[in-house]
Amino acid sequence: SLKNERYYFGSLSSDNSFYFSDLEMRYKAIPKKLTLHFLAANIWDTDTFRNYTINETGFASSNFRLLPRYFFLKVDYRF
Repeated sequence: SLKNERYYFGSLSSDNSFYFSDLEMRYKAIPKKLTLHFLAANIWDTDTFRNYTINETGFASSNFRLLPRYFFLKVDYRF
């Protein structure tokens, strides 16, 4: 399965779109015995996320550092 999210801040002059995508696959090699899982997280390797809040009294911005892109392989085996 592929999961996508897009955050857009239209009032900003630059860096106003953030994309997040994860890919997860599962393959049953031997039914009820062996299952392989593959995960690719943060496919676009987005390194920061900025959140902006504007109200009648001011402007605030929060900057979050994100985990870099990574791949994960998992094997489930039942005896």
